[in-house]
Amino acid sequence: MNSSKLIVLITCFVFLGCALFFINNNFWQDEIYTLIHFVFVPFKTTLTNYHNANNHILFSLVLNIHKQIAGINNLQQALLNPVYFRIIPFIISTFSFIIFYTITAKIYGKQIALIASSVFASTFALLNFSVQLRGYSLSTFLAIIQTYYFLKIIKNQVVLKTDFIKLFIATSLCIFCLPVNVYYATAMILLAIIIYVFVAYKKYNFSTQISKHNIFYLILSLLFAIVLNILYYYWLFSFSVPTENNLPVNPFAIKNFTQAFAAIFHLTHFNFHFYLIVVVAFYLMFKKYKISSTLNWLNTAPIAIFILFFLIYFIHGSVIIQRIYLVLIPVFSLFVAICFNELCTKEWISKRLNLFLLLNCITLLLSFYVAKQKSVDNNIDSIHTQDLINHYYLFNYNPYQASEVAQKIAIETKTNLFLQEGFGDSGIKLYLKGFNINFSELQESTLLIENKFTLLTNNKKWIEELLVKHHWNFQKKLSNLNYYTVYLCSKN
Repeated sequence: MNSSKLIVLITCFVFLGCALFFINNNFWQDEIYTLIHFVFVPFKTTLTNYHNANNHILFSLVLNIHKQIAGINNLQQALLNPVYFRIIPFIISTFSFIIFYTITAKIYGKQIALIASSVFASTFALLNFSVQLRGYSLSTFLAIIQTYYFLKIIKNQVVLKTDFIKLFIATSLCIFCLPVNVYYATAMILLAIIIYVFVAYKKYNFSTQISKHNIFYLILSLLFAIVLNILYYYWLFSFSVPTENNLPVNPFAIKNFTQAFAAIFHLTHFNFHFYLIVVVAFYLMFKKYKISSTLNWLNTAPIAIFILFFLIYFIHGSVIIQRIYLVLIPVFSLFVAICFNELCTKEWISKRLNLFLLLNCITLLLSFYVAKQKSVDNNIDSIHTQDLINHYYLFNYNPYQASEVAQKIAIETKTNLFLQEGFGDSGIKLYLKGFNINFSELQESTLLIENKFTLLTNNKKWIEELLVKHHWNFQKKLSNLNYYTVYLCSKN
């Protein structure tokens, strides 16, 4: 094994090691909601209940099957042993590395595959969702396969009919897992149309010339997958329309445009060297184009899909959280790898490949460390973050411990247990209900009625100011480093 492969392999193991750090994390709100409503239910309910877009149907189905095979019988068992379920997205994430390298090597060769795998493994946003009980890990895995067949068809003049079928299946499953992945498939369709126009009316060269009828079949494969899923979800909506479906749509809104820059920033995170690589590579590619007037669609495809995805989102203007951009990580990794490979035409750059790969590994570790420290600061200051990088539920997230401590104190002191959430629906209520712990919501009137009570909260600073204001004594039972803490409160 040469040094480059060893560095990339180490980066992958660092990624998986960091993922294992979260393998037994307590569940947060969306994960528990998924388990209650879409996993610990009959298969028919998993497939047909879409009252909330929390149901990433294909992934929920996988968890439901796993639950049956593993003999996990109830929610309480899952809350006590999160690893029983988190092992599924972890396995999917592990296979994603293997599949991504393998198919990239088939399309672009081993060097680009190596570089792309390094970028893929150093994407901290991907790590954050690697063991989460949502459909994002599966969505990324399916996007890798979908992208492979799209690029394979573009690359080869002679295409097997089965490749179109496989593209159709991969695209269908990807959208079935996460309906918003229709943006990804639509971006591919737009790119295919652009290629068709250039092939029909211009003499731009390809690495291997694709025929017009293959592009046409490519478009049909993607289109049929979209239509099939639209019909299925339209049928689901006939039973109940999810609340997210009522979110506003603002076509051409500036915030839709700026969202793209936020997503790119979070995908790169501390890999600031990517920006320089892309700018220089674009300059070199443009010089080649000016001289030869040729366009390599195979190299252009990843960045084109990336840009078209954001363009479609900008035009459509639906209100969407950043997590949907995880589907772009495969093409993002390919794009950066192709750019760096372009720089490797310069000998002094090619000799520094190992430095680039090592830098990616270091930035992954840096991202992990900074996110951990940021989480500690946020917990102390009662700041609740949820983007592609910083999540309140990753580090020191302790609803099970807090529930257990709060119940114990309430029983020992014979006091009522109250809950106050500064950031609502974070998951603690479902833990309390899951373990049959009686509680009430804290009201300001509680401070006038009660003489002594137990309080569980994630809003530490505000609560302490409130208690001091009303002249209450309080003993803190859990460190502020945790997301939740428990107070025993009594009047002066």
